[in-house]
Amino acid sequence: MRNFYYYFLSIFSDVVRALYKKNLRVLVFHKIHDQEIFSQQIKYLKSNYNIIDIATLKESIENKDRKLPKYPLLITIDDGDKTTLKNGLPILIEQEISSFVFIITEHINTNNSFWWERIIENGRKNHQPPSITRKQINHLKEVSNFDRLKLLEKYAPIKLEQLSSEDLIYMQENNMFVGNHTHSHPMLDKCTETEIQNEMDCSRLLFNKWNMKGFDIFAYPNGNWNEISENLLRKNNIHLAFLFDHKINPLVISPLRISRIKVNADMPIPELKVKVSGIHTLILNLKQVF
Repeated sequence: MRNFYYYFLSIFSDVVRALYKKNLRVLVFHKIHDQEIFSQQIKYLKSNYNIIDIATLKESIENKDRKLPKYPLLITIDDGDKTTLKNGLPILIEQEISSFVFIITEHINTNNSFWWERIIENGRKNHQPPSITRKQINHLKEVSNFDRLKLLEKYAPIKLEQLSSEDLIYMQENNMFVGNHTHSHPMLDKCTETEIQNEMDCSRLLFNKWNMKGFDIFAYPNGNWNEISENLLRKNNIHLAFLFDHKINPLVISPLRISRIKVNADMPIPELKVKVSGIHTLILNLKQVF
């Protein structure tokens, strides 16, 4: 049923794509397991959009005379899962595509899992339905950061292969630029100002240690933000910040509220076409009008 739904909507994707030909699309992937499907996705995007790099976007925002090309699209990948390097980067190198990966700095050069992986593994061990595991993860995203950390104590740490600082250098050398996704991936709208500043300080320290230049390009964990977090980003000289709101950007882009569309590296092409085209954004805009 899901595949039929997206196949039907994809019939209209080219029309809607043209309607938003001047609007920036920013895609956000996470894990990349299936190289064959990911390769098909990248080939489709390359054929139908102008894939830009982060420098082009930054320059167009800072200099209004520098217009983006028609059908502009930026590829981003959140968290820095090891599959980004193993499975994603070879395809992007082959297709000569620029991309941007947002890393959680406390995990680089470690074998420590992301915090949500601990909950997933606990669910597997206890043979609980995936829906229960999702509810547990979502609950931890909704409570205060202090409470989240306390609740996480009951989940045993697990080992997960992470990127190294040498991996980051290799990725940057191959047109996959590295940006800031906080130090430990808290929900910033659930953090105190002190907690947010600590995330910034720890992340900045490691970016400097590794001689990486992407600290000032930021992605909100889970897309969660509020005015307090935005103001603190501004005070920390963050120049671009990305949301997770599943929308195409307006023609005038707010540098600290750049919209992104979630896509998966294993989704069929018709679903990708629909999500990237702007059909969801169009439906949302029509609902607001009527």
